[in-house]
Amino acid sequence: MLKTKIATGIATASILALSLVPAVASADTTVNEQGNGAGAVSNAVVNNNTNSTVVTSNTENVTNTNNVNTNTGGNTQSFNNGGSTNMTTGSSSTDVTNTTSGGTNAVTAGCGCTNGGSTTVNLNGNAAFATDNAAVNNSTNNTVVASNDSHVYNTNNVNSNTGNNSQSFNNGGTNGGGTSMTTGLVTTTVNNTTGGGSNVVSLGSGAGASGAQGVTINEQGNGPFAVSNGSVNNNSSSYVVLSNSAEIKNHNNLNSNTGDNDQSFNNGGNVNLTSGPVSARVTHPNLPQFNVVSTDCGCAMLGNEKIANGNNAAFAVDNAAINNNSNTTVVATNLEDVYNKTNGNQNTGNNSQSFNNAGFSGVMIDPSLTSGPVDQSATNTNGGGSNSYGNGLSLPGAGSVSFTGDWTSVMSAWSMFWSSVL
Repeated sequence: MLKTKIATGIATASILALSLVPAVASADTTVNEQGNGAGAVSNAVVNNNTNSTVVTSNTENVTNTNNVNTNTGGNTQSFNNGGSTNMTTGSSSTDVTNTTSGGTNAVTAGCGCTNGGSTTVNLNGNAAFATDNAAVNNSTNNTVVASNDSHVYNTNNVNSNTGNNSQSFNNGGTNGGGTSMTTGLVTTTVNNTTGGGSNVVSLGSGAGASGAQGVTINEQGNGPFAVSNGSVNNNSSSYVVLSNSAEIKNHNNLNSNTGDNDQSFNNGGNVNLTSGPVSARVTHPNLPQFNVVSTDCGCAMLGNEKIANGNNAAFAVDNAAINNNSNTTVVATNLEDVYNKTNGNQNTGNNSQSFNNAGFSGVMIDPSLTSGPVDQSATNTNGGGSNSYGNGLSLPGAGSVSFTGDWTSVMSAWSMFWSSVL
């Protein structure tokens, strides 16, 4: 039996795992404008700005071309004299496997919200007509852009032959030995497995400080007509853009032949011809693309927020504000173009028996010709895109995943998923 097995080296796209904790000031922030004289003007501004930008991408270009030709046929037995003439051709088995995994981006980042300590603004004990302005601005901007671009082309040309055999002008002599031909079976299996791209992003969720321990604004004991303005502003924004784009083309040409055999002009005995069966299997499991996003960057205050205005003189003006703003934008897209084409030509027929003679014995059973069965199938499975947002999410086929500040659980689940399909 002729057996051919081709497994293209598993093409695995880049897997980028990035853990990023933005640097933030963890100490306390205190602003004091106190005990200033009449008519004094004091301005204080503290800005804590944290910006993190992650741009990651995988580009995958894979071309698998397999040309497989197997042949155990094309045999001839002619002009033999005396005894039996027997021919058996070997079987042919071909197995072609192309496996390509999609690109994976895994990003874990802390939010880097307000500082991890406390923020205190003291505008106290200022004299008449004093003006005190104090502002603490904490700003955090997180940007994550992750993309996968895959182009996978699989072309498989498999030609298998155990037929095209000939037995002619053979003579069994006085014993009538007969003529017999059996062609081997042909088995062809083609599997093209292509994985979809995946992006897994976790912001916050224990990966970094999510807010200040407490905010206190004190505006107390100020003189007549004193003006006190105190503010603490916490602003957080997260912008996540994820995309997967895949072009997959599978083109298979499968030609199998156990037929096209000829038995003619043989003399003496029985004439038997059996062509072998043909089995052809083609599968195209194209796995889904997916984006998974978990964000917890609300910059929530972990302690108390306090504003204390009291014991100020007549006509004093006290303004205090604590503003917490959080904005999260997630854009996720999946684009996939899949082309599967299979051309299958399987033949066990086109056999011929003609001009055969019983010979000297005069005893001849009717010629026997049996063409083998053909079993052919093509299965195309295309996974769609999936986008998930939240925490405690599920990966396709891999069970539940809870984000804990690192990407170990995510990658472990993704590995389990691949193990289940390969």
